[in-house]
Amino acid sequence: MRGTDVFCPSSFQLSPPALSGMSEEDARSPRPDAPSEATTKESGPDALEKREQRRESRTKHTLIWRELAIIAALGIVIVAFNLSWGSPEGNQDMAAQQREEVRLRDVRPTPPEPDPPEPEPEPQPEPEPQVPKNQQRKEVPDEQVEESPETSAEPVNIQDLDTDTETSSEPAPQSNPDANPTPNPSPPANKVFNEGAADQNAQMKGGPMSPEYPPEAKRAGIQGQVILQFVVDESGRPQGITVLRSPHDALAEAAVSALEKKRFTPARQNGEPVKMRMSQPVAFRLQ
Repeated sequence: MRGTDVFCPSSFQLSPPALSGMSEEDARSPRPDAPSEATTKESGPDALEKREQRRESRTKHTLIWRELAIIAALGIVIVAFNLSWGSPEGNQDMAAQQREEVRLRDVRPTPPEPDPPEPEPEPQPEPEPQVPKNQQRKEVPDEQVEESPETSAEPVNIQDLDTDTETSSEPAPQSNPDANPTPNPSPPANKVFNEGAADQNAQMKGGPMSPEYPPEAKRAGIQGQVILQFVVDESGRPQGITVLRSPHDALAEAAVSALEKKRFTPARQNGEPVKMRMSQPVAFRLQ
């Protein structure tokens, strides 16, 4: 009963009137809610140390189990990775990549082998220049001219020499180059000269071109330069007009219609009118 008086709170202590109403057996028998001697003995400092040791052992066990679980998970991941790497699908992917690399390497063109050097042609002897027959007859070697007076033993007639000198002294008739002038060759028919190739280029009459600005292009704010190419015939009319460059179809049509109305002074070659191919830029600017 001492342990009960020491460790139990005051609310659980039995008052004398309550003890007087109980029998001796009831008073001696321990109550169910009264602490046992073992519990009273463990409530000291030794019991606190045991509790701390139990807590430490529990925390150690939990840490060990956690580490084992982490190691097992890592092992499972490594095994699964090895199985996937060594699977036939992975091998097929590696083989396909190797084939693609081999194909790419094979596709690269190999540099062509240099052609063997051509053998040098053997020098051929230069042919001797052929002299026309007429020239061979007229030319006389110098040796024969020098030897001819020595070998001639015939007498020389003075009268014959006088007649020869008289006939040779007469002046030969001179030809007058202005008497029969050679006409200049006429240019071939239907030949088209490029600009600057004839004696005189074609010239536009009436000043520069002034085409009408298309209203749809003006509303859209389209501007730029149109370049036309055409042929000026012998009468000075532009023919075969083609558009080389244009920022818009409407501007090209306006430039072509303005050029069709223009007339040119035809180009001339040897004084005759000829056809000439020309190019004309036409500018469209918004003000």
